[in-house]
Amino acid sequence: MTTHFAIKIAKPAGDGWVRLPTDKPRRPGLLTARRGKDKDLARWAAITALELLGPETGNEPVRACAEELAGLAAAARERDISLAYVRMLASTWVPAANVEVSLFRTSRAYPALTLDTLEKLYAKRDAATASLEVSRVELPAGPAVRLHREWQGGDDPSDTVVSVTYVCRPHEIKNAVVYTMSWLIDNDDPELAQYADNLATTLQITLGQ
Repeated sequence: MTTHFAIKIAKPAGDGWVRLPTDKPRRPGLLTARRGKDKDLARWAAITALELLGPETGNEPVRACAEELAGLAAAARERDISLAYVRMLASTWVPAANVEVSLFRTSRAYPALTLDTLEKLYAKRDAATASLEVSRVELPAGPAVRLHREWQGGDDPSDTVVSVTYVCRPHEIKNAVVYTMSWLIDNDDPELAQYADNLATTLQITLGQ
């Protein structure tokens, strides 16, 4: 097994999708652009917000959208997300859907990652879990545990988040790859789950030389 590899996934189709810059700054200690310390992230967010809203949009909506994008990117960095996409909702410029890909690495506690181990870790129910469906599937990247979950995020039913997660165990590497697409139940549609499933099939592991 090699330690040099890259994770790839197709860009989600449709309007409004933005790939977040998840690479961490070279200098440690830089936090979010909201705190005014990551100028590169703030510049990226401002440019991207203007591209999303258009040059005819006023300064305040562009600024608010830029702050939202910068915060999302900073949060993804802090959680060590490898790839992240967000779909911005045109009416309010808040995320309508998210796609995240990350690694679950082997450790002393988990020196070998089997599907049984991964299912036990990821299929846990908590107080926020409204429903959970678990199955085993085979992706082009390798065998995986699929989880279709609803999370109750607040008192309002519209606060419920739907997610489709694949915890994939590629043969080429010793780590697991975790792919999740999530969206608010207000936007729920059977086609979204199918969309999430289709996107998972584009997951690739590219080995280094």
